[in-house]
Amino acid sequence: MARTQSPKVRTATDSKCKLTFGVQWITPDGKRAEGMLIMQLKWWDDEGRKKFPSVCYNEGTRPADWIIVMADSTAGFTYLTNVPVTTYGSARATTVTSTGQVASTSVLSSSTTYVPTTTTTTWQKVAYSIFYDGERQRTDEVSGFWMMRYNTGPYRKAMEKSLEWIEKNAK
Repeated sequence: MARTQSPKVRTATDSKCKLTFGVQWITPDGKRAEGMLIMQLKWWDDEGRKKFPSVCYNEGTRPADWIIVMADSTAGFTYLTNVPVTTYGSARATTVTSTGQVASTSVLSSSTTYVPTTTTTTWQKVAYSIFYDGERQRTDEVSGFWMMRYNTGPYRKAMEKSLEWIEKNAK
């Protein structure tokens, strides 16, 4: 996931800030990366700042009061399901009556068969830990389907749950 800064982000230098938070990611190779994901920044700019008015995102200008450390992974499974397939057909029958007249009839028919189909379900799992003064305060995880739209999926949920916990438990 790409990480970047957003020009609208309310930072730790704003006067309304009572608490500051920073974000770090554990990359798949075990290294740490700083900053929110683009979709998290978009959510923060559009909704998060309003929902958490006393909390400000620290872009590294000074040490943050709280650090949220996140890591993500893809999980899922493959399963076999039977999908109904209906086929339609028609047949034309011709009969001769006792008076010698020819009668023609169409008969419609349908049949349903079930075709085995393999389906794969995939979702993202985001684990997060919240640190204050170097001590881990909470660890949890969320999972969900990742969507292109920024306000869905586990990335936004993990950020929101972290900030709710920080506001509730701020020292």
